[in-house]
Amino acid sequence: RARHHIDEVDALVVRAEIAIEQGDVIGLGRGLERNHEVLRALGLSTPRIERLCSAARTAGALGAKVTGAGGGGCIVALAEGGDHARSICDALHAHHARAFVEEVSSAA
Repeated sequence: RARHHIDEVDALVVRAEIAIEQGDVIGLGRGLERNHEVLRALGLSTPRIERLCSAARTAGALGAKVTGAGGGGCIVALAEGGDHARSICDALHAHHARAFVEEVSSAA
């Protein structure tokens, strides 16, 4: 069962690369969401992570997922732009989380 989940994560990474190359932020957001579901099924989330991902989604994130090496409750959330990202940060701050905006663009 775990092997199936690992294989799915591998496939999601490939799809994420394609979405980034094509500038498909909606597809990338969907991939983040599915990746989070798989990681949750593997037991790699916590109630706090679930609350933070939910808060990011409620604030309009295109996708949100657990990230990092498993030691501290980190998420990444995808926004459509700076103002949108700041709204997501505000929502996370309301949950007493530290949050920051990092702009990422493809090197075309």
